Amino acid sequence: MRLSVLLVLAPLFAQGQIEVYTVGPTGAETPAPVLLELGTVPTGDLLDTRFRLRNTGAATVTLQVLRISGPGFSLQGNPTGPQTMTPNFNIDFRVRFQPTTTGVHNAFLTINDRMIVVRGDSPGGLVLGVEREGVFERVTNERPVDFGRIEIGSARVLRFLLRNESGAGITVSRIRLTGIFEGPLDLRLPAEIASGAAAAFGVRFAPDRSLVYHGTLEVDGRVIQIEGLAIDAPLPSADLLFGNAGSGQQATLRILFKAPARNRGIATLKMTFQPTAGTQDDPSAVLLPESRRETNLTVQAGETGRDVTFQTGTTAARIRFRLEESGRLLGESALIEIPAAPARMSSVRASRQAGAIEVLVSGFDNARTVSEALFTFHDRNGQPIGSEIRAQVQDVFASFFRDSALGGLFQLRAVFPVTGDTAQITGVQVELRNSAGPARSERVAF
Repeated sequence: MRLSVLLVLAPLFAQGQIEVYTVGPTGAETPAPVLLELGTVPTGDLLDTRFRLRNTGAATVTLQVLRISGPGFSLQGNPTGPQTMTPNFNIDFRVRFQPTTTGVHNAFLTINDRMIVVRGDSPGGLVLGVEREGVFERVTNERPVDFGRIEIGSARVLRFLLRNESGAGITVSRIRLTGIFEGPLDLRLPAEIASGAAAAFGVRFAPDRSLVYHGTLEVDGRVIQIEGLAIDAPLPSADLLFGNAGSGQQATLRILFKAPARNRGIATLKMTFQPTAGTQDDPSAVLLPESRRETNLTVQAGETGRDVTFQTGTTAARIRFRLEESGRLLGESALIEIPAAPARMSSVRASRQAGAIEVLVSGFDNARTVSEALFTFHDRNGQPIGSEIRAQVQDVFASFFRDSALGGLFQLRAVFPVTGDTAQITGVQVELRNSAGPARSERVAF
């Protein structure tokens, strides 16, 4: 009797199959071998390799295990916990090689019950660093070298060091910079660096616009990202000057910068107004032409100053100006005193009515204390008709100003009954008296 045996080899995943690929920069897939060489990287730098898992079977399969073990290796972007994979379903992740010591490093990448050996090399040799305040700071490709914040028009040079930690001499043939960064400074290439020795070179950052700048520093094929932030230089401090000013005027504030502006900037001019006659504010005290208490001034590069017009208002007050840039004080004026003054009449008009004369007086009283009004009427020959007419108006004005939100502005209407022919009255002159003294109008004909 002859016995025969039929042996059949079945695949490990009878219904579902997870295949492992590496993915290149262009997206091309390559099946991962049992031993995968990741490449060479300086100590401290990192090298990421993209992997892709795909269920190439006809049934659903579960990814139960995905881990890597070995010093200097880690997984990035990998799923946590079991992952159900339907047919043709992909899972991408990265293996990061970031050695902390020199030499050849091995790790085991486990996918369920499949294992791949990954290998990376850190041969040592040149160590790149940057000097900050006398301290050597090692540079890697994990994060950019930061030149920090500097003002437009200025420059900053960082000093880089190449230190040879190998047992033999090393030649540096090429150092190249991209972006706005300039260098290498003070190093002639090719440069021979003996074992244990170091070579230094500078990189200059001199921006001309406010911007975040990015570039690269390449040393014989090794690429490091570099960056710096350029900010506008602050506007210079300023003197805020003015001449004498009274109420109801357009006055000039002169801004004189203590140095030419180094670049374009925005300054904010603020006007504070404190009335001394009553408690009401005066809306007519403003900066021109916007008629506001605060305005932005665009300062151009090279500018040394300018004049700003403001309206003093119609109320005795104290005025002060502040010039700021983003909350930083550039200058402050002395206190401008707008003293109390006799009332000012901008308009006096008179008209005849049946048996009466009406006089309309417009103006302002910055002291808000008009107490007496005097009216003198004239005949056709310009001679006064009788005695001046006095009116005690203190209570009327006090009541008006108490409720007024228009500063010292007023309009007074006075009606005078006339017995006889009103045509004989052809002119009037008005005098108003307040705490600062009298004010007399010109004779007004009507």
